Amino acid sequence: MSSGISARRAAVPAPHADRSEPSISHFIIVFASLDPFPTLPATSKHLLKRLAVDLATLCSNPEDLEHTFDLLNASYGTEVAQAARNRLKQDPSIEALIAEQYWGDWPSLADLQAMPAGSLGHVYGTFMASQGLNQLPNPQLGDSVPSEDTYLQQRIRHTHDVWHVIAGLPITLAGEAAANGLTTEQLRWPGSALLISADLIHRVSESQASPTKEDDQRIDLGVAVAYGLSLGAKAQPLLAQRWEEGWERPLSEWREALGISELIARSPFPPLTGDRSPLASASIVGSWSLQSLTIRHADSAEAIPVWGEHPLGQLTYTADGRMSAVLCKAGQSTHAAGAGSADVAEQAALFRHSYGYAGRYTLTTEGVIHHVEVAADPSWIGTDQHRITHRADDCLTITTTAIASVVSPDPVSYEAIWRKLP
Repeated sequence: MSSGISARRAAVPAPHADRSEPSISHFIIVFASLDPFPTLPATSKHLLKRLAVDLATLCSNPEDLEHTFDLLNASYGTEVAQAARNRLKQDPSIEALIAEQYWGDWPSLADLQAMPAGSLGHVYGTFMASQGLNQLPNPQLGDSVPSEDTYLQQRIRHTHDVWHVIAGLPITLAGEAAANGLTTEQLRWPGSALLISADLIHRVSESQASPTKEDDQRIDLGVAVAYGLSLGAKAQPLLAQRWEEGWERPLSEWREALGISELIARSPFPPLTGDRSPLASASIVGSWSLQSLTIRHADSAEAIPVWGEHPLGQLTYTADGRMSAVLCKAGQSTHAAGAGSADVAEQAALFRHSYGYAGRYTLTTEGVIHHVEVAADPSWIGTDQHRITHRADDCLTITTTAIASVVSPDPVSYEAIWRKLP
């Protein structure tokens, strides 16, 4: 470990060589290298330096998995982690699992995906497959760790991605930051708390750089951490749950039983792939502006933008149960003074790049049904158009199953993201 610290110390510029302000991660490395606690036992000093190197690396790059797992593994042997395990073992709902060493059946991803749409198993299997994820490696524990503590650590690690699905957290920098907040609040885990600190330090450092288009669209790490902490404080103990006995239970029922349905409805994150949770109590009444529109063909998971990166559209739901939607491609024009005097080819292009319909609507457990009374496509009139909805703050995501459309000769599924108008 000392050679690693020396290599990192060598990377710190001398004052006369570089007058730029040193990063916080540099200070962490130097602090650990100067032996700030001379009275600590050698093993404790070694652990402190190991954690410092991991933390410094993660402050610069929170997505470094090697140092993430090393920090977590190093933290498991600390007194703080032992106190957290002792606290968990005193929880009656968790104590029963430990006594039983409970471990249910984990079907293959293919079997999970074949479960009913909207079920925990289906969403978990679809989520894991869509991300190309495998089970996380088992934690590295010392020989002195009791068997019940080993079970706890392995159970926590093995169900990590189930917690992601229950909380609706993607495998992104912000999603993992939220998961660290959830874990810290639920488990009092020192490793998760250190990862939060790295996330937030990275956020501070990043804010000094010029924002990019990607940064503007990314969920703020501070918002993500706060959301995760709120979930952890609100939810029933996730570690106490026997997920394996409820693979086919609707995800929405799991969230309702855990007491987090309302928080999920206000999530800053879009729904996970396969998540068909209901809109819950969030209202859709009002007018919405179209932000993006994509389609997916039946034989592909690729989301393809429709009508450009910035299509136009407005969607309105009234309090008395009526709705209307108008969508079109931005920047369209004709050589004629108007569409009525345009030639047939231009009129056909305008039709293919615009759509509108209206009628009544009713809310369902999955979202909303549009009862179409008038539409640009006469085949829609008199039909019920089922939509899956998810609201997060001022954004409303609406998806469809495969349907006939003006953009493709074959049925395609749509995803439209709308933002609430003032």
